[in-house]
Amino acid sequence: MQQQLNKRFQDAGRYAGQQCLVRLEWQRSGRYAVTQTQGDEALCLRAWQLIGQAKTLPPPPDRTQPAWFGFAPHQAGTG
Repeated sequence: MQQQLNKRFQDAGRYAGQQCLVRLEWQRSGRYAVTQTQGDEALCLRAWQLIGQAKTLPPPPDRTQPAWFGFAPHQAGTG
């Protein structure tokens, strides 16, 4: 899941130094729903958008439990 989202996150450098936790719940439609975010607003909005646009993300191991997913981009050449 991380790799698929990273491929779509081509503008990650714009959010360097920001952090966002996204709470995801698996839906019967076969997609994730973002039910909560915590962190830098701009990055959280972008993360929500990326997850909403992704149509082929794998289901979680336990589809009945929400999962937290972290976004914390860094600048190229650092870290």
